Amino acid sequence: MAQITIEQAKARITRASNALPDVVFGELAKRVVERTPVAQEGALAGRTRAHWRAGIGGPDNAINEETDMGGSTTVSRAVGVAKRAVLGTRLFLTNALPWIGKLEHGNATQDPHGMVKLTRAEYRPIAEAAARKIKQTVR
Repeated sequence: MAQITIEQAKARITRASNALPDVVFGELAKRVVERTPVAQEGALAGRTRAHWRAGIGGPDNAINEETDMGGSTTVSRAVGVAKRAVLGTRLFLTNALPWIGKLEHGNATQDPHGMVKLTRAEYRPIAEAAARKIKQTVR
């Protein structure tokens, strides 16, 4: 078995613990975005998914004309924000569009069960799986 110094061990643990927020937050963001109903045509097509915003230390409530039908750009942007966070940092995923509350609380025919509510219920298993995965990289 290879031996490492205390400093090397501390560095590994720090890297692993700092990876936890982006792994967990990235998965949570992916699930919320993918569960967000998408208008298939018209002025609103893809806008709701595109307006999920990640923020460090506080919400990002920006609104613009962006669209993201599939959600991959939005998830990538959220993961990019989370990668700048360290363990213990408060991360926010927000959507400031005026109709998001109605969609979350059942006013959508595509998925009337709530994007955030369903994902929040999955937080613990997501976090535990991420911790196990990261723990393996420390060894």
